[in-house]
Amino acid sequence: SDVMSTAIFKIATNLLNNGRAYVTVPIGFLFRQDKSVREVRKYLIKEQLLTGIITLPTGLFRPYSGVSTVLLVIDKQKGNYSKGLLHYDLSSIDPSDILSHTEEISNLLYSTGDIENGENHQFVNYIQIEQNQFRFDKTLYFQPINSTIPFRNENMVRVKSCLNNSFSGHSAKTTNLNDFEGIPYVQVSDLSATRTINELDIFKVKRF
Repeated sequence: SDVMSTAIFKIATNLLNNGRAYVTVPIGFLFRQDKSVREVRKYLIKEQLLTGIITLPTGLFRPYSGVSTVLLVIDKQKGNYSKGLLHYDLSSIDPSDILSHTEEISNLLYSTGDIENGENHQFVNYIQIEQNQFRFDKTLYFQPINSTIPFRNENMVRVKSCLNNSFSGHSAKTTNLNDFEGIPYVQVSDLSATRTINELDIFKVKRF
């Protein structure tokens, strides 16, 4: 993390006055609490250099790497982003579809007008980021999109109806599994890649 932080800092500080850099980093850069990572995030916001965060499609660099990644847009021109940055989420799309989004991202990044938030993108004020201890993870800024997907057949159930109680895999220790006996659970691999999913094949729901 120190090497990554040093590299980002050098890129940001060595940009020309009208310079712009696109830097791919592991998604952990957005929220890791290592001192060096926190300080670089703070610097980018305080200096108003970070104008875009693009969460790249899951598996984009496979088979070479399975690490989830984001693209940082570091821009000394700032333009429309003198008060905040664009957070654009491509994590749920197929990697082969990434080029179909480049025009929209470019238009949003370099727009001269107000940015209207959408399902896949949000304008995030620098003040908000500072209030969140300079963390960039999208869960802190993306507003949930309410959507209804009709049942397709009797084998489909609403996820929320069977997952009212949930816990992460880190919570399911062998010493306390009995505490969760009978609670429904779903494997992550069985969930759709879409952000708006609210239905699931009933046979994918299991119980402890």
